[in-house]
Amino acid sequence: MESTGETQNVPKIGALELFKYPKFIFAGLSGTLGYFLAAYLEPVLAIRAGEFGLNQVQVGLFFMINPLIYIPTSILVQLVPQGVEKRAIIIFACFLSFFTNLFVGPSEIFSFPNTLTYAIIG
Repeated sequence: MESTGETQNVPKIGALELFKYPKFIFAGLSGTLGYFLAAYLEPVLAIRAGEFGLNQVQVGLFFMINPLIYIPTSILVQLVPQGVEKRAIIIFACFLSFFTNLFVGPSEIFSFPNTLTYAIIG
């Protein structure tokens, strides 16, 4: 097909107009949470690993925990039945992220001890 150079009557949606749609807001917040978790964990874990006196190899192993969990779960999530809404999967993942981040802290609210074991769990 040849292009006639005519523009189609496609409505233009501005960036602020997207915030009218709850699905867009939910997707944006979910993505932001994912990037936030990846961005803030590295400096926090580096400091925490230093507090425990770990050498460079041990710090590297400490940072390998996250990808070793992420890779298999990203493969396993494809096995979730089609009847389960993607939104429910995202909410469940955010719920799990909340609990793992309590362990990384350590959480003073829940009186978790400041130990390496709890940081590794997180």
